Amino acid sequence: MKKAAILTRTDTINFGTILQNYALQKAIKALGYSVSTIDDRQPRRLYSGKTEKKAAQYSLKERIYHWYDQTKEKRADKRNMAIRRKCESFKKRFIEYDLIESIDEINESYDIVISGSDQIWAQAAEPRMYPFFMQDFVSDKIIKASYAVSVGSDYSSEKAADVSSYLNDFDLISVRESSSAKILSRYTDKKAEIVCDPVLLLPSSQWDALAGQRRRKGRYVFCYFLSNNPWYSRKIEELRQRYPNSQVFVFEKKPVPRPGCIAIDTCSPQDFLNNIKYADCVLTDSYHVFLFSLIFHRKINVLERFGNIDNNYQNERILYLMDRLGIKNHFLKENDDLNDGDIDYDDVDRQLGTFTNDSRAYLMEILNYRKD
Repeated sequence: MKKAAILTRTDTINFGTILQNYALQKAIKALGYSVSTIDDRQPRRLYSGKTEKKAAQYSLKERIYHWYDQTKEKRADKRNMAIRRKCESFKKRFIEYDLIESIDEINESYDIVISGSDQIWAQAAEPRMYPFFMQDFVSDKIIKASYAVSVGSDYSSEKAADVSSYLNDFDLISVRESSSAKILSRYTDKKAEIVCDPVLLLPSSQWDALAGQRRRKGRYVFCYFLSNNPWYSRKIEELRQRYPNSQVFVFEKKPVPRPGCIAIDTCSPQDFLNNIKYADCVLTDSYHVFLFSLIFHRKINVLERFGNIDNNYQNERILYLMDRLGIKNHFLKENDDLNDGDIDYDDVDRQLGTFTNDSRAYLMEILNYRKD
């Protein structure tokens, strides 16, 4: 049996990142293959000082930033530490990891290496690690593929040659949205297929089981924000007016006072799913909250997280799928009114069914690929 390794962010308390990893593992196992996710803590140590391929020492400024990030992590507030414990408990129970000591172990132990999913090819988000996630170390004997990665913004001109070299070594490339495919076309002639996020590969019944029974009494709306844009407060107040008989629960990466709302302090990945599944309505700026709202057939409004061009790629992954499903009127900019209309989930499910079937077939193509 072929063994597949997944490269993605693992040292994180981002629920979407954790659940897409869980989903990709489940999908690969369901297709009859052995799979583990490479714990990225040791690779991050190796790549923070020098890469094995280029042995290029990072500047003093970059090392100071790395030291600062580590120090800040150690001093994280109690809330983040509590969330991290819940996330680690979930990962220990549901995701299989391989804790490597050296990069060579991946080449020695696996037949296929899959980069995916999430924004792991974004140079802006992963300045040190994107070469690792682009498999700069993987042997030519190993099948190299990506599944549903996002690129983010374009690469800097000084990185163009490296990016072209990385991509041309891949056997199969797939991304989550057309903007990523367009960027990659500047660096390789290989076609980047567009596939769905891994969380859409699993049947909704599996997410229902993971979410579990309803945990909150009474009616409520659920707000989940990764950013603290000031105009979000007006949208929350508008939501409160639309749902006067529902409590308003708010989970934020960086909590701020919200009059009339109930702040969610800590949360596990299962709590995250449960909050979405049983809400009367969902208001968010999160890509994965949007996806799970579709899976659970919730009323949903997605707020524009970034309005500037530099970070517009954060919106593209949402807008691409909304456009494909015909629900772009549920993406709101600052001056847009909330859309309280029902989504035709029969139509959404039909379209997602085609998309996920094609994506699952592409994943099987990766797993069955032969270099000869």
